[in-house]
Amino acid sequence: EAGSRWALARVPGLQVENFNGRLGGLWNADRLIWQQDATLVELDAPELDWSPGCLLKMTLCIDRLHAAQVRLQVAPSAEATDSGPITLPDLKLPLAIQLGDVNIGSLQLDGAEQFRDLQLAAHWTAQGLQLDSVHVQRDDLVLDLAGLLQPSGNWPLKATGLLKLPEQDGKAWAVNLDIQGELLKTLQLEGISNGYLQGQIRGELQPLADNLPAQLRITAEAFKASAVLPDTLQL
Repeated sequence: EAGSRWALARVPGLQVENFNGRLGGLWNADRLIWQQDATLVELDAPELDWSPGCLLKMTLCIDRLHAAQVRLQVAPSAEATDSGPITLPDLKLPLAIQLGDVNIGSLQLDGAEQFRDLQLAAHWTAQGLQLDSVHVQRDDLVLDLAGLLQPSGNWPLKATGLLKLPEQDGKAWAVNLDIQGELLKTLQLEGISNGYLQGQIRGELQPLADNLPAQLRITAEAFKASAVLPDTLQL
């Protein structure tokens, strides 16, 4: 523990409050802050447990990675513009990665919450990042997902999941999804809507483009927006 504190004190721009444990295994802290120029990263209640012995097998094994809240403030680039879609690099890692238990209570980017209650288990394979389970919430939407993401080229994604939407008219609403396509371009969506709206859904989504362009087609045999409406207003 003393050696870990000594090493952390020599990282430029890093502050750690109430560090306990050792960097080569299990450690936690009340707060971690790293700043470089106008870029700031803050973690509340970070906890990391990893297995250094896995490096002998060319694998980074993270058994547990928790943080109550992550806040990012990113310095704007002089060359940055908001007119284009987000780009992602090709990731060619020298190590395999195994994520056992990742839990992020909330992620804020420049003061705006991006998501909360992230729970993730995944491992890196020759085919890409195998998402064993992903649970994430944004506003009133909750998504559970599993699939395969290839972090190169246009980042192809194949996944299945369950999207829970807010209750409507006192009825639960969920959509079983099948997702295929490219994260950097267009994802094709097929699903079955249950609960408030019974029907089939097909469409496409550009998840990283400005304003989230999407097209959606819903096929339903019958739909009435509210139980208090007369049957003559059933679609």
